[in-house]
Amino acid sequence: MNTLTRSARLCVLLLFCFGLQVSEVLQTRKTFASDRTGHQASSIVSAPAGSEELFTDNGTSEAAIGGNGLLCVNRLTPTVYPATLQTVRIFFLALPDSPAGAQINLIAFAGAQGATQPPGNPTLLLNQPVTIPTVPPAGGFIDFPIQNGPTIASGDIYVGFQAPNPTGAVRFTGDINGQQQQRSFISFNSGQTFQSLLLSGSTPVNLMVRAIVVNSTGAAPRIESPATLNFGFANPGSTSERTLMARNGGDAPLNITGVTSNDQQFTALSFTPPLTIAPGGQAPIALRFAPAGLGAQNAALTIASDDPIRPSLNIMVSGVGGQPSTTRTLFTNSGAAQTGSINAPSSGIALYRPEFAIFVPAGATELKIDLNGNQNMDLAARFNQLVFPFDGSPSLQEHRSNNPGVAPESISITPSTTPPLRSGLYYIAILNVGPGAANFNLTATVTGGTAPGLATSVSAASFSGPQLASEAIAAAYGSGLATSTQFASSQPLPTDLAGTTIKIRDNSGIERLAPLFFVSPLQANFQVAPGTASGGAFLTFTSGDGKISTGTAEIVSVAPGIFAANADGQGVPAAVVCRADDPTLQSCRSVARLDSTLNRFVPAPINLGTANDQFFLLLFGSGIRGRSSLSAVTATIGGTPVMLGFAGPQGSFTGLDQLNVGPLPRSLAGRGMLDVVITVDGKVANTVKINIE
Repeated sequence: MNTLTRSARLCVLLLFCFGLQVSEVLQTRKTFASDRTGHQASSIVSAPAGSEELFTDNGTSEAAIGGNGLLCVNRLTPTVYPATLQTVRIFFLALPDSPAGAQINLIAFAGAQGATQPPGNPTLLLNQPVTIPTVPPAGGFIDFPIQNGPTIASGDIYVGFQAPNPTGAVRFTGDINGQQQQRSFISFNSGQTFQSLLLSGSTPVNLMVRAIVVNSTGAAPRIESPATLNFGFANPGSTSERTLMARNGGDAPLNITGVTSNDQQFTALSFTPPLTIAPGGQAPIALRFAPAGLGAQNAALTIASDDPIRPSLNIMVSGVGGQPSTTRTLFTNSGAAQTGSINAPSSGIALYRPEFAIFVPAGATELKIDLNGNQNMDLAARFNQLVFPFDGSPSLQEHRSNNPGVAPESISITPSTTPPLRSGLYYIAILNVGPGAANFNLTATVTGGTAPGLATSVSAASFSGPQLASEAIAAAYGSGLATSTQFASSQPLPTDLAGTTIKIRDNSGIERLAPLFFVSPLQANFQVAPGTASGGAFLTFTSGDGKISTGTAEIVSVAPGIFAANADGQGVPAAVVCRADDPTLQSCRSVARLDSTLNRFVPAPINLGTANDQFFLLLFGSGIRGRSSLSAVTATIGGTPVMLGFAGPQGSFTGLDQLNVGPLPRSLAGRGMLDVVITVDGKVANTVKINIE
């Protein structure tokens, strides 16, 4: 064996750069290799008939191993002898510094079948220097053809390569979440001795080095197909259909005789055996996913054929019952369990949307994030910003979990971590490394600190929540929201009143100060800041003495509310009725009157005048201006549809909307107390009452 440096340096890197093109540095946390027949990366060459591909990995890469002059090999066992090494197939990562152009030495030697340890200082059957060509952008297998390769008549063949010294960007890649083969070995002394390739001293690594060996079996079919198939989301009771392409990589006709599944949620459509595929040809197999319930579903699909080497080919199929969330951020409380499902990754990883967010108060000593699930998943956390912004900005996760296998995953952030625990919002991202769809449970727990007060926000018109419309007038209720009572006395509205501020962090992670109408220790009225994105929102109330209260709301395009005269969202509206032919509006009068006995406003009688008079009802509300169209706003009075001429901003007062309803039908005359029902984009506002005499 050639003599190289004996002072090799080993570095095991768990890749956390999530397969999303989020920055120049972060490229792939989990790199998915080709399927077992080698047809995903463009640089892969299929094995010919009369040959077989030998490997230990499951087609995914979770670890990278680097070191000066390191030598790693796989112990591989042919199924047919004699077997001649034809191609060495190696998976390379496209890290920030590409290994392209570096020279490595391909290594092969023989050993006894089933040996648990390679021989020391073996006689090399192959010691061939080669140059690494261009690596696919997402990483992939590279084939190195071997001219006049060595032949073994029995036993095992060890195949691998030796890294250069210095190693530069060359890395050995490994699979650690597949079946632990314990057939991969590493040498720190150029092959004088070998030891098992382990991660962190305990987890066996399956080296992503494969071998194609040829034999003398003659012409034969060879079935090839993707190793996984993802059906995406489908509601229970509906279906999702996909096409699986089966290919014949051999030089004899391939006959597929059956397609079966171990889960009846996944079935083949209209398959009539045998399906014959000519050499080099391919044929579609239609498949259906019909989820019986919600959540991630995984199954094994088996294709039976007359391939002599692989008569049964297993393919992982997956899907999720239900629909993906459209919310970008979900705000959670300490200790509250959150559940969800993530689609299977199509390449690299699948990112769960939305991200979770939790508030950490001042003085807290730990934020502990725990994740459990049925697949290999990862956690990432970031202070004050989304881990994976929706605008394409780089991901700058500050904390991450390190468990390479199936969840549980955990992150602990304390004052002594880097960066240290801070007071404010933390965003939490969940990533499915696969290979199948995932169900998960997440709990974030805050220890220590002074818990913030709770503030509940509702529409100031309807007093309904938690839905609030952007630009609408809202009312928040809590304790210690302000140190005194104060009304806004100027336009535009201030964002600081008596020392109180309200910050609204929206679904996109953008924080804005809310314009304030009124503050008091128990109540604060504000406008939902213009531009606030739809979805979950987190509100932070800071009083003049520094007391913090928090709350959440769901921001929507419309949340119609009608102001009531008694400021409780019920009874008679704060509205006027006007005669159409009065240009001075002197005939407009309130539809409410004060009942001194009840000390409440009650509906005042409305007289519709003569047959030639036309009257309009002018209602005032909030959360209406975001309507999709005027035709999407309807009004009924006493169950009778009434025309609506305007629905939009009132124009003079911040956040106030106006609706012009009428002319009021003459058929309403004499009917007395009637319900007024306003519907905006399918959402019904609070019902108010008028009295028509």
